[in-house]
Order: sequence, then structure tokens, then C-alpha cells
Amino acid sequence: MFFVYYCSLLKNQNLKQLFNISGNISPDPAESILMLELGEQYCCMAVMNRNGHEAERLVYYEGTNEEQLLDNIMAEHQEFKNHYAEVLINYSFPQSVMAPSKFYTYEDGRKMLQLIYGNEKEVAVLSEHLPEYQAYNVYEVPKKIHSRVSMQFHSGKYWHNYSSVLKGMSGSEGANVFMIDFKTGQFSVIVIKEQQLQLVQTFAYAEPADVLYYLLKICHSFSMSPQTVLLVLSGLIDKQSALYRDLYNYFVYVSFKRNPDSIKLSYSFAKYPSHFFSSLFNLAICGS
Repeated sequence: MFFVYYCSLLKNQNLKQLFNISGNISPDPAESILMLELGEQYCCMAVMNRNGHEAERLVYYEGTNEEQLLDNIMAEHQEFKNHYAEVLINYSFPQSVMAPSKFYTYEDGRKMLQLIYGNEKEVAVLSEHLPEYQAYNVYEVPKKIHSRVSMQFHSGKYWHNYSSVLKGMSGSEGANVFMIDFKTGQFSVIVIKEQQLQLVQTFAYAEPADVLYYLLKICHSFSMSPQTVLLVLSGLIDKQSALYRDLYNYFVYVSFKRNPDSIKLSYSFAKYPSHFFSSLFNLAICGS
């Protein structure tokens, strides 16, 4: 049995490994699904058995140059260059706008992105229809990154993290909910009020007070009470952390995101809270 939780620098000093999880059995690529999540300065990859939907392998890295991040991981882990039965890709870059379906055109979506985020960088513009919310998620991915991913995984299927979270919501969370996903130094929040989508946005933060400030400001802006809204947390937040304690002191209802029911975790994952990787495992719903 082999599993490791790292926060160490590898040969490439810009590449930091946070997690490296595997078991005794090497997954058979022909019978497996590769899942990839790629965002600003981090990348997570996992291999899941296609028949039992059991996750068997996972690596998670951070890096200061996202354009080199995937190449560096491929160099460190040759097994991810195999040909898998299916490849599911979750982009988590924050440059995104939600356009109402009845007004949506690709060109207008592109112009909205340029107005909000500028057009200094070369980007690929992708979009996904979210019929449950009568909206299109239009988003940017750095062009070099999308080209690199497309060349490596020719048959890959793509989604944005906001889209995969929304597709994974069952309604059991309630009418008023904040879906919050934490990465190092940033968190994304999806706000649902009375079962209507209100906000999707990513914020940078340095300390717990920053997170509280943004969440309380959102509550005030949308006339939502910290006493009634449900926070559903995922990503790199632990129940013993100061951040969790502060959230629990200000919000009455706080829970952790459950992975899709179809996902099973091998014994190698038992050491880690399952919500650490739920943004990646949301892809199981998108791909089904």
C-alpha cells in the first residue's frame, strides 16, 4: 500500500506536490477514466475504474506558471500519457460570465468576457448550456493551455468548474445555498437564492477574515441571512482549521460537499477528507 500527502518541492522548483495517492494495483488505462482539473496555478489528475467508478490514483500539484504545470506533471508521471477509455476535463479559470439563454450568442459572450476581463492574453473561449438555470456559462481558458490539453487528450470532454458544480446539484441542498470551493489562496462561490442562480465568482484571500468579509457582503447584497443560508464547502478546507471555525461561528448551517453517489474511493483515499477532491469528482456526473 502506498499513499502520501506532500507539500514538498520537486526537481522543478516551481512545482509543488500536495497529494500523491495510489494503491497496490496499477489501473488499466483501457478500462479507466482519466479526470483532469486545471486552474490558475494548480492541477489535479485522477484515474477512476470505468466499471466500478472507483478512484484509484490521484496527484495534485501547484505551480507558479500554469502554462508549464501540465507539462511538468506529465514529465513526473508518465502513466498519465496513456490512452484512457475516457478523458474528462474540468477547467477552473475564473474568467467566466453567465449569459441568459434567450439573449445568448457566442460573439456576444466573447465580447462580455473582453469587457469584464480585458483582451490582453490569447485565450480560447468555450461555453456550456445550463438549461436548468436558463443560462450559458461562457468562459476563457489560456490558449496555450487549451491547445496543450487538446493535443494530449484528443477525445477529451470539457466543462468549466462552475458548470460541473451546478450540474451536480440535486436540490437537496435547499433553496438558499452557497457552494464554496477552496484552493490555495482563492475560493469560488456559487450563490443560489430561492432556487435561482444569483452569482458565480472567484475571490482571492490571504486569511479567514477575507473569506468572511466576502461571504457576509454577498449575504447583504442579495438580502440573504447568515442565519438561514446553507454553506456547502469543498476543496482545501479542514474541519479543524481556523477558517472552518470562523465560518461556523457566523453561519448556522455549514456542511461539506458529498461526492456523487456513483463515486467510490479506494482504501488509499481513507486518510483524506473526501470533500478535498469533490470538484474533480463532479465530472463523474457530467460524463455520465
